[in-house]
Amino acid sequence: MFKSKTDFNAFDKKNVKVDNPKITKVKGSSKAGTKKLMGKEGERTPYHLILEYFVDDKGKVEGHFLDFGENKKLRKHFEQVEMKSGKLDKSMSETPKKACAGNVYVEEVKGNKVVHFEPVEGSKVPKAQWPKILKTLKPFLNGLKAVVVIAGVVIGAEEDGDEGDTTDTTTDATTADGTETDTDSTSVTAKIKELVLGITGVLKEELPKTIVPNVKAKTVSQKDADVLGRLFGNLEELKTVYENAGSDIQQKIEKHYDSIMNQVPKLEKIQTALNNLLGVSEETKEAVTKEPEDTEEVKRLKDLLAYVTEKTDEIWASFNKFQDEISNATSEALKGGDELLKALFK
Repeated sequence: MFKSKTDFNAFDKKNVKVDNPKITKVKGSSKAGTKKLMGKEGERTPYHLILEYFVDDKGKVEGHFLDFGENKKLRKHFEQVEMKSGKLDKSMSETPKKACAGNVYVEEVKGNKVVHFEPVEGSKVPKAQWPKILKTLKPFLNGLKAVVVIAGVVIGAEEDGDEGDTTDTTTDATTADGTETDTDSTSVTAKIKELVLGITGVLKEELPKTIVPNVKAKTVSQKDADVLGRLFGNLEELKTVYENAGSDIQQKIEKHYDSIMNQVPKLEKIQTALNNLLGVSEETKEAVTKEPEDTEEVKRLKDLLAYVTEKTDEIWASFNKFQDEISNATSEALKGGDELLKALFK
């Protein structure tokens, strides 16, 4: 493991007392870091990434910020600010989905040295975006190929032969009758299925059985907050995938998608209550538990929690019905797309 050469004060674009880093310098530093990684194959060292960090005076994106090496100040900032929601005033990234930290190392794969990124568990960068991100990072890595390892799954970069092109390479195909269909529909439906099952699983299990009781009893933990954080991350990703899906898929799942997204305002209130409880001092907690009666605010919260718990059962039942509908779908119901939609809840 080696030390980062990034000055934290310079990294802070809101610090006008120092010169902020230039993209050419960052690329040069990351290339040097890549060479060090190549010389110590398999050895892990920290990395920090801000997508679209460099923007010109006209608002045009020039590139990313990528740093290799141990940097305690930078890591603390990423953990407490960049990868957390609600701290955009202190963040260098537009959203937690554009900031990532973890470990990086080089290993030989089929005779070639490959850079492996391992994001920390709290990373919110969507999996679906990593192939494109890895491609745009190639100029920072001395041209080496790169992959990202998430929960043991290896995801590679886009391979289209054009290192300078940062546009999305997903293409459309045209059927015989002139109807456009997304050639990546299979992965889209699979992703929607994965997200829906994960979201409704939390709404059915953790929320009513753990988080709701803990909020009522004022015994919430950081684990509860992490579960809700991942839930909101999945909700945001579902929104992105749904909005970019083909119209045929959108029409088929619109009602069920809406039934989930309509719960977001209520879930946000629960998250606020949970965060407030986590922020209460031990003395205040003790005082609250001694109150003879619930305040009006607590009563309203209890009513809200009861309502959301009830609604999770309705959502789950709705999606079970949706599964049956897709299993029985015919080509007449959705020309050319029945197999894709059946795969959603296969």
